[in-house]
This record gives sequence, C-alpha cells and structure tokens, in this order.
Amino acid sequence: MLRTKTKIAAGGALVAAVVSGGLAFAAVPAADGTITGCYHGESGALRVVDAASACRNNETAITWSQRGPQGPVGPQGPAGPQGVPGPAGAEGHPGATGPTGPAGPAGPAGLSGARFVPLQGSNITNGTTVGFTDVGPGNYVAVASVQSTADPDDDVCDPICDTLNGTLFCRLLHNGEFMGATATDFPPDAADNTSTVNVSMNGGVTSPGGRISVSCSTALTSPAAVAGQLMVLQVGGFF
Repeated sequence: MLRTKTKIAAGGALVAAVVSGGLAFAAVPAADGTITGCYHGESGALRVVDAASACRNNETAITWSQRGPQGPVGPQGPAGPQGVPGPAGAEGHPGATGPTGPAGPAGPAGLSGARFVPLQGSNITNGTTVGFTDVGPGNYVAVASVQSTADPDDDVCDPICDTLNGTLFCRLLHNGEFMGATATDFPPDAADNTSTVNVSMNGGVTSPGGRISVSCSTALTSPAAVAGQLMVLQVGGFF
C-alpha cells in the first residue's frame, strides 16, 4: 500500500509539474508552431518544455507540430452561379491618334480629253458617212446627235411619201464595227412639206487606234440633209 500511494503521489506531482510548467512557459508553442516535450521512458510521463535543453538525463526530447503537414489539393468544386452584371464603367479617355495607313493603289485615270466633230451631209441615201475622227490607242466614249431634213415634195419620193413613213437610220462605228445605232420615221407628207427629225446615239470602245465615224441612211423618202455633232471623250477605263 505504501508503494501504491507513493506512485500516486509521484504521478500527482508529475501532473502538477506539467501543469505548473505549462503555465510557466511563455514560448509554447515556438514561433514556428513546434511543441517540444520531454518523455520519461520508464514511467511514460511527458512534460511540455520550451526547449529540448530542458529535458533531464533520463528523458528523451521529442517535438511535434501544432499544425500538421499540408494535405493534397482537393478536387475543384463545381462552378458557382453567374453573378449579376456590374454597373457600366465610366467612359474612358479617347485613345491617341493611330499612325497614318499606307497609301492605297492608284485609281484608274479619269477623263483625259474630249473632241467635238461637226456632222454634215446632203443627198443622204444609203450608208453615207457624215463625220469621223481618228483616235490613238485608248478607251473612248462617243456621243452623236443628228438632225435630218427631207423634202418629200420631190419626184424621187412622190407619190409614195404622201402615204408612207420615210425612215432615217444612223450608226456609230469604230473601224467600221458597230458601237451604237438609232432610227426614226419621217411623218407622211400629204401636204408635200419639208420634214425634220432628230436622233442621238452613244457607245464606248477600247481602241487599238483607228476611226470613229457616223453614217446615215434614208428609206422611202427623198435624199435627206444631215447636220449634227459627234463628241468623243477619252476615259481611263470602263466598269
């Protein structure tokens, strides 16, 4: 019984020492979170100290961390619901002017020349050339206006022209090839009066060089007289 009481007393004294020692130490745990203890191998007693140097000869110094090692990263959680849009921010200041861009390709050449040619002729019957002009290589637009007068009071046409319409037909040609054409009728001339009609036509051509001309013909009327103007414009191109 004496031995038991002695052990109990010793244990009580050890607990008291630990408790009192714990209250006395201000550096437990240490600044890095480490706790130092002194372990008595025979009795199994453990007391907390502030440094391993405080352990006795019959005690073993041990340490452990107040916080355990970091665990592995957990799986990513599901995305949360989208938040409500925030208010619009204030308008920013205008940015600096950017550098000048490179120059664009040159456009086609514009109108580079114009020519006006008078048209005239008398006794126009079948394909009479009433005006022309010669041009060099280039792109050309031609516009012709023609006024023609016929006198149906003539033995050549009467009595047919008293009842039928005579016709004026004019063509715009480039090197003899078609550029444009138009036709119109003279009115019947029961009163044997002189009749006048007006026509116009236009066309365009890319020419290697050559001649632009106007020719006129009449039918079912006396030979007609023609006057007018041919305008030829040289242009940069067509689209």
